Amino acid sequence: MDSNKSKRVDVILPIYNASETLEHSIDSLLHQTHAELRIIAVNDGSTDNTAKLLNGYTDQRLVVFHRPHLGIAKSLNFGLSQSTSDYIARMDADDTCHPQRIEKQLDYLSLHQLKACATHVEYYNKDVVANQGFKNFVAWQNQFDNPKDIYLNRFVDTPFAHPSILFERELLTQYGAYQESGPEDYELWLRWMEAGVQIGMVAEPLLRWVDHTERATRTNPNYNTEHFSELKARYFLQWAKMAAVLQNKNIWICGTGNYVKKKLSPFIQKGMHITGYVDVKAKTVYQNKPVVQYHEVEQQQNAFYLLFVANPKGKQDIRNYFGKLNLVEGKDYYVMA
Repeated sequence: MDSNKSKRVDVILPIYNASETLEHSIDSLLHQTHAELRIIAVNDGSTDNTAKLLNGYTDQRLVVFHRPHLGIAKSLNFGLSQSTSDYIARMDADDTCHPQRIEKQLDYLSLHQLKACATHVEYYNKDVVANQGFKNFVAWQNQFDNPKDIYLNRFVDTPFAHPSILFERELLTQYGAYQESGPEDYELWLRWMEAGVQIGMVAEPLLRWVDHTERATRTNPNYNTEHFSELKARYFLQWAKMAAVLQNKNIWICGTGNYVKKKLSPFIQKGMHITGYVDVKAKTVYQNKPVVQYHEVEQQQNAFYLLFVANPKGKQDIRNYFGKLNLVEGKDYYVMA
């Protein structure tokens, strides 16, 4: 769309010891079809050849900042503080993007009248053996193609790849920047969606998302399961209170066992009262609460269900079963894992 050609976009690129991939990443941004582009590269105290590589660029569209090693969240917020454009995009220093990525995202925002959108991504593993779990995670994200699906799946996990996001600066002005503890991206998306922001998805793989053994989600304690579970509990309960969906409702948990117990812990700590559990196996009680089998779900009155089921097929089977009972996702139940 011609009207988008003059829109200025700043790409925030935090970098830490990425000398092996940095040039490919930057070059993929410098070769974007959208001309009004600036790259804000924040060198987060790298100890490899990153600084030398960055200083070797002469393209005026690349603006470089060298800082002490403070972590990705502080680097992101610093980069945002240096941005002056109306639109902001993200990228990581080991990823590359399609030449039309920015152009297509701006077109998508205009077409759908949205303020933020991500894209499908191509999974790439630079190690010898691909991580099947992360590969499945990317495939799960890539099935979404509209704001409604992203919204309904926001409590399962991060429903899109952080480095694929592009958004209007206005969202930062209204809702603030990244928090600097815990999963900074997931918290920001939950905060936006709680405020009513719709996040779209360009259903094309416009970013190559690189997986490796040293990625922060595997090595940094900010991204452990407990932090994600706490965020889910906090924002779910805030949403439930605001939407009044749990008022006079009996809360049933789909699933039992140690996995469910661990995921559910922060919800209970925050005061959520559980009526009972739903499971495929016949049990009398679990965690001192009654357990019913799935064929007994239709007998429950004033019920709201939270699904803590990890198996993708099992999760879909429950969705299909609930659909036959005319239970509506987001109104009568939510998938939480």
